Amino acid sequence: MAPGPGRRLATHDRPADLVPLLARPLPPAVICDLLGVPRVHGDRLDAWCVALRSLTATPVAGSERPSRR
Repeated sequence: MAPGPGRRLATHDRPADLVPLLARPLPPAVICDLLGVPRVHGDRLDAWCVALRSLTATPVAGSERPSRR
């Protein structure tokens, strides 16, 4: 099996949380592709988006994204 989220799911015998594996990385990857920015900078872009959102929006409990390191 190819490396990536599917490989990580296949190695566990318990239910998987798809949000951190698939849903959180997707928007920064798409934005990087649209802007022509290498995907390796997706984490930085995502952190900037979270920081900007915190300046312009009312915080919602539990809306902070955990680090994907």
